Amino acid sequence: MLTLLQGCSGLLMDDFDNSTLKNSDFEKTWLIVDQVYPYFAFKKINWDSLHIVYKLKVDEAKGDEYCDVLYNLLCELNDGHVALRLLSGVELSQKTRRQVKDKNSFDLMVAVGYLDDNQKGTKNGLIGFATISGSIGYIYIASFGKDTWDNQEISDMINQLSQCSGLIIDVRNNGGGNELNSNLIISHFLKNDLQTPGNYYNNVYRNGLVISPAKPHYGKNVVVLTNGRCFSSGEHFVMNMQQIENVVLVGDTTAGGSGYPAYYPLPSGIQIRVSRVNYQQYNQTPIEWNGIVPDILLLQTQEDAKNKKDKQLEYAIDYLKE
Repeated sequence: MLTLLQGCSGLLMDDFDNSTLKNSDFEKTWLIVDQVYPYFAFKKINWDSLHIVYKLKVDEAKGDEYCDVLYNLLCELNDGHVALRLLSGVELSQKTRRQVKDKNSFDLMVAVGYLDDNQKGTKNGLIGFATISGSIGYIYIASFGKDTWDNQEISDMINQLSQCSGLIIDVRNNGGGNELNSNLIISHFLKNDLQTPGNYYNNVYRNGLVISPAKPHYGKNVVVLTNGRCFSSGEHFVMNMQQIENVVLVGDTTAGGSGYPAYYPLPSGIQIRVSRVNYQQYNQTPIEWNGIVPDILLLQTQEDAKNKKDKQLEYAIDYLKE
């Protein structure tokens, strides 16, 4: 069991020893997950049986141990989007196996060492771009953010890189964000409308968004770099870019987490974050747990990063030079 003796600061110890409050929090957590979580069948989780197991643990919990019980209950979902936000503001969440594996395999500063000195960035600080050897364009997208991006700024970036003979888009370690921003980038590489896969919300199927082409259009060869820490809408970006004829996906399989989560308050003031949507891949399998498999699987290790070597980026450069 995880120990969180400092995590529940702000709640009185007596409150946690109050069986009414403990049970109210527990029952609401169980009910919210029961009502909205989309992956019970896919993950073969018997949520009813877990109620019995964790109800006993709630009754036995003393003081801050109660946070452990709630967190461990959520951990039964094995979902990178599910989290427990404590009154202190600390948020506890799991990492997928691939997120853990690739934790130190990519170092942005190592990648920057391959770039020319003409490095620029967007105003929000989430995108950097430059050239490599004067002829290959490079875009690094750290996150797809929360706020909607400036269309003109993205168009200007693509226009500045339009003379490059090939382009690398690096979304390694991209934790996701606003899917509309992801689609904005994708739109500059499309010749025709792209119908994205649908999803299930409350067990009802919904069609995916349609991404339409935007100008300027970049039609030369593109390599998208990804790894096990590319997560959530970052994975949607990778999946959708992979459908474009002149795009090749290089690196490692993405994290496998896609659930469009929301926060829900509990009676004590603690919040839980729970996935609500089952997003599908183009082959109709869930993104969750599966991740997006690259066209060219090329693993990179912590030792590579320590030795200032970026094998995935080097492969992309060589691929575009051919």
